[in-house]
Amino acid sequence: VSLSADSETTDSEGGDGAGSEDGASEWESWDDALPADDSPVETADLSMDDPHLFLHTGGSTGIPKETVLTHGSILWNSFNTITSWGLRADDVTPMVFPMFHTGGWNVLTVPLFHLGATVVIAREFDPGEVLRLVADEGATVLVAVPAVLRMMTQDDDWADTDLSTLRFAKSGGGPCREAVMNAWWDRDVDLSQGYGLTECGPNNFSMPEGWPTEKADSVGVPATHVDARVVDPDGTELPDGEIGELELASPHAADRYWRDPEETAETFRDGWVATGDLARRDEAGYYYIEGRKKNMYVSGGENVYPAAVEDRIADHPKVEEVVVVPVPDDKWGQVGKAVVQGDESLTLDELAEFLDGKLARFKHPRDLAFVDEMPTSGPSKIDRGAVDAEFGEDGAN
Repeated sequence: VSLSADSETTDSEGGDGAGSEDGASEWESWDDALPADDSPVETADLSMDDPHLFLHTGGSTGIPKETVLTHGSILWNSFNTITSWGLRADDVTPMVFPMFHTGGWNVLTVPLFHLGATVVIAREFDPGEVLRLVADEGATVLVAVPAVLRMMTQDDDWADTDLSTLRFAKSGGGPCREAVMNAWWDRDVDLSQGYGLTECGPNNFSMPEGWPTEKADSVGVPATHVDARVVDPDGTELPDGEIGELELASPHAADRYWRDPEETAETFRDGWVATGDLARRDEAGYYYIEGRKKNMYVSGGENVYPAAVEDRIADHPKVEEVVVVPVPDDKWGQVGKAVVQGDESLTLDELAEFLDGKLARFKHPRDLAFVDEMPTSGPSKIDRGAVDAEFGEDGAN
């Protein structure tokens, strides 16, 4: 269905922005819009400020919100991606993101269509099938979430698949573990991490040509026409090395949340998008994502960022995947519980010994739980909310 042109209004105050005066939207089906004869379909007069896509946020830390992406934001994200990532008209990619997600539309599909390049739809994710597509289609670029990249390295066909056509691969949607990155690097694939969100981009950072591997934990430097800053709770920009909330500004930011003026005002602030993610910038201008603001907890007066703890735990050979959630503690207020997918013979003492010298003691998890498989949301991202609900402060396990 499509929103009829005569029902659209513009709400500069961040209101519902479309629909009739009483707030009821007027929708017209595609079949009803088609003329009875073969004459051309009448189309609406559109500007770059008009809505193009309504996309749900991931909802991993709350109820999903409907994000309004304009024609201008879609175009600018495509332009930025092409120029910052060096996309070409002869590029080919297997698309492993679902098409209801910003990853499916805006990470590579629209930018490659913009160039006249090729997108091969992988309708159901199977690591062996994606490996086959890379080899058979001569894929040149690949973007996927860390879980997908990890499963591809564990597939029986991994070692024998020809990956030589891949110019680069990118991981997005969460931290990519060192072991996974090493596996791709060992196959001479330039794998790096990216960062994006439905409300802005999603392609906001890029790795400069010849980037050093010691920057692998970063998401790179701001892409073309993207401004980034790290701020404290009062909105004051922080110096390099300090952790605060990441804010982004670019012409490919979303317009607003649909019919949610309060959340719109909270997120879209004077031209900046408040991401809700904690980050820091180093002296060379590379940005590092430290995790969600809502996931940080305080143990004995010290801030603990679960993503940093998880990175070190994930290096243990018995750990396939891990999420750290806070649980109450009489002495320290809160401590971490490591929820692990992997070898259940792992003990807390064994993990503590492994982490000595890698993490400060107050960051060590004080409890351990196991799952057969991590719960995931639509695009194969780990559903941290589901893990926290079962194993965290309010969980029963």
